[in-house]
Amino acid sequence: MGEWASFEGGIELITLPTGDAFYQSHLEKALRLKELLHAHQVRVLISPNNGYGISDFLLATRSSAVQIYYSHGNKAYHLDTLEGYMTHIAPTIGAYSESNLPYLGIFVPMLSFFYNPPLDAYSQHLIKKTRSFYVSNPDALILGTIGRLTKLDSLEFLHSVLEILHQVPQSVYLACGIGPNQAIQEKLEQLIQKHSLPPSLLERFKFVGYVDAHLYGHVIDLFLDTFPMQQGESKAEFSAKNKLVLTLSESTPQARQENFNAFVRTHMPAIQELCVAHAISLEDYQRYYHQEAQSVIAFSPKDYVGKALELLKLWQSPDRLQTMLEERSILRVITQKIKAKQSADLVVKYLEQLLG
Repeated sequence: MGEWASFEGGIELITLPTGDAFYQSHLEKALRLKELLHAHQVRVLISPNNGYGISDFLLATRSSAVQIYYSHGNKAYHLDTLEGYMTHIAPTIGAYSESNLPYLGIFVPMLSFFYNPPLDAYSQHLIKKTRSFYVSNPDALILGTIGRLTKLDSLEFLHSVLEILHQVPQSVYLACGIGPNQAIQEKLEQLIQKHSLPPSLLERFKFVGYVDAHLYGHVIDLFLDTFPMQQGESKAEFSAKNKLVLTLSESTPQARQENFNAFVRTHMPAIQELCVAHAISLEDYQRYYHQEAQSVIAFSPKDYVGKALELLKLWQSPDRLQTMLEERSILRVITQKIKAKQSADLVVKYLEQLLG
């Protein structure tokens, strides 16, 4: 019925042979998967759904005793044959409610190899060559966003980008992705006229189309996250290269501080242990958090522009920039390890509860 392959940690992967045809029957795949689930007496099925009929079929026809819907965006998905709901796209780790459904939010870290593949000599050459295509001055700064252009289609965000370009003459902005170029171009022209900005700014706002996210993750110096619709995986890929992303927060400074304080209190022993392993103090860890929050998190469009300008000054002080990136890297490693362990423990308890 299928070929099984075992991996370290007890994970098994199955490949379903469905012939050599490019177009294959989703129903045939679904039926074979259903047979395998029953043959191996699978008790728990955690199935994602991004609009594909195979998952719909397996969940709707009751393929295991306990069925959990894993959301990758559609939080309103509901069937009478579901016992639970999980997602990594969550405002918190743990139980919460969304679309009137009881979700378990978890943190799922990506292996660094996938987000930040190693660079060989040719890749280094290609990065340098690509940068030179957009800026002739090696000291010029490249700002950019990688993702669907529909998320750029915001007057407040576009105005912020134009203001940053206006105040940093040695800079360009790369809009990387596919989407409504013409509509965005028209808004840029309207904003330039409305705010009496130089029309030449349009020449430095470049639509570059679909790009290799890993290549452009090294080409772009500062990632300008969009708002009110924020970027997703492309932002995570860029950040994983230990590079700076400026984001407009969806919460208040007070709420962010309270959440951080609660996180530290809850995980104090684990944080202290990891701090020792990284040769820093708890006070250092907390300081790293505050420094990052104050530099790369904005709370209004005006604050967004101001913090972008402050961040861009760091390129004039390479030592300060390097120190900030090193401290940020330690902060992320410690925080992600704790969140991953917390999520794993929660999933175990969640499954135990559903299994009775």
